[in-house]
Amino acid sequence: MDRLELRLEISGEPAPEQLGVKFNGIRLQAPQISDSWWVFKLTPGKMAEGRNLLTVDGGRPDERKNPIILEKVEVHATYRNRQK
Repeated sequence: MDRLELRLEISGEPAPEQLGVKFNGIRLQAPQISDSWWVFKLTPGKMAEGRNLLTVDGGRPDERKNPIILEKVEVHATYRNRQK
């Protein structure tokens, strides 16, 4: 596998330190943010066979001016072309 990414589309423009993201109990950090997409690099070892658990914590709602909404969740896997 060449690349494995967790992609979250989030509206409400939270700051990176305001949103906690865990994937199968492992805290993910340093997302690349482009438009409303937050992209986290994953490794195959972070994936579970079958169901995987995603936890997103936006902090206390009364501390935010705008609501934070998780719009979409995607996992992208890119494989290398192994032609001989």
